[in-house]
Amino acid sequence: MTSENKPQGTSAPEEKSSGFGVRLISALVMVPMAIAVVYYGDWVLVGFVTFAAAVMSFEWNRLTRQEGQKKSFYGLIVTHSMTVAVASYFAREAAWALAFGALALGALVILAIMIPKKRSPLWPLLAIPYFGLPGMSLLWLRASASLTPDLAGPTSGLAVVVWLFFVVWASDGGGYIFGKSIGGPKLAPRVSPNKTWAGFLGGALLAGLMGLIAAAILDWEIARDIIVLSLILSAISQIGDLVESAIKRHFDVKDIGGFIPGHGGVMDRMDGLLFAMAAAALLGIMRGGVLIP
Repeated sequence: MTSENKPQGTSAPEEKSSGFGVRLISALVMVPMAIAVVYYGDWVLVGFVTFAAAVMSFEWNRLTRQEGQKKSFYGLIVTHSMTVAVASYFAREAAWALAFGALALGALVILAIMIPKKRSPLWPLLAIPYFGLPGMSLLWLRASASLTPDLAGPTSGLAVVVWLFFVVWASDGGGYIFGKSIGGPKLAPRVSPNKTWAGFLGGALLAGLMGLIAAAILDWEIARDIIVLSLILSAISQIGDLVESAIKRHFDVKDIGGFIPGHGGVMDRMDGLLFAMAAAALLGIMRGGVLIP
């Protein structure tokens, strides 16, 4: 990789991570904002998904940018964000043919941007499912996860998405706390040398506990099923974290961006949540259109 083509992460791999205090303050700011956006839903949530997709696309294309790709940089960002916005809107209405059609159209636009300039479309194309499927999943879960017409009810899309968020946040927090305090055998040393099995299991433990608390507060009838779902989604979110770690290691950066103090970029913060949202939507579809019965 040449020096002019080297991706622009915010820090080198050997740089020390931000302190726990900064991470905690950032989390205390982000959590209420995320819940407020999910609470209002509708166009507020579509706007949030579009904004997040634009920021992540900026980070992604800056990370993966090829030599001479400067002219197409912002075209790719617009294509990614608009593709995610349109596909997510159609997913909200469960219009799956139109939603996946929007993803396909976005992919064609990316090919039209990259191929005439003799640039590889691989990484820009990978961004379409990486951002698009989670965005579609979030909008669908918020709109369609309820057995009842009451959007504030215990099995509503609002309740399900907030539970999903807390499961992933608990998994992240548990992984950080248990991994730092216990250490021990590495989970995937070649991909992410700081992650341990203690962190993985600790994250799953706190996620399962979050499922139990949610079942008690929301009066979900089968607590065992909620705990199992929480454990599954915790494992998937941690796999998502490892996938992004592998991408960052491939491009030799520690953090993809610096948008969030103590957490790096939006992609650094959203890695596990992206995978968990897509998995939750898939499980919901497999369960007849309702994730929490």
